[in-house]
Amino acid sequence: MKRIISLLLVLLLGLSLAACSNEEEGKEESLSDKVFGLNETADLDGLKFTVTKAEERSQEYLEAEEGKVYYVLEIEIQNDRDDDFASSSLMCYSIFDEDGREYDTALFTDLNGDLDGTVVAGGKRVGEIAFEVPSEGALTLNITPDLLGDTIKVAVR
Repeated sequence: MKRIISLLLVLLLGLSLAACSNEEEGKEESLSDKVFGLNETADLDGLKFTVTKAEERSQEYLEAEEGKVYYVLEIEIQNDRDDDFASSSLMCYSIFDEDGREYDTALFTDLNGDLDGTVVAGGKRVGEIAFEVPSEGALTLNITPDLLGDTIKVAVR
C-alpha cells in the first residue's frame, strides 16, 4: 500500500512539474539567465547597470598575490525608479571565474569614484570597484541589487 501511495505521489509531482515547464516555455528569458557584455545596459525594473570599463591595474604600495592581478571595473548606475537605491560594493557586486570560484573585492587606492552610496531616484552614479582575481581566465560579474531579487551577470573578461 505504501508503494502505491508513493508511486501516486511521484506521478502527481511529475505531472505538476511538466505543467510548470509548459507554462514557462512561452515566457521571456529571465534576467538571471542572460549574460551581458561590456557596454551593454541591464535594466532591472528601472534600475540600469552598465559595465563601461574592465582592466588590470597595479598599485604602487600593495602588490597582488602571486598569480593574481587587480581587476578594476567601472560601473554606471542609472536609477529611473521612484525610490532611492543603496549601492554597496560588498552586498551588490561579486565576481566569479569559469569554475564558479568567487573572489573578494580588493582594497585599491587608485579608484576613480566608488559605488558605495545612494543613487537618488532619477539620478546616476559612476564608480569603480576592484577585485583580486587570477591573471588568466574568464570572469563574470554578478550584480544583485535586491538581496532576494534577480542577479545581473556581466562577462567582464
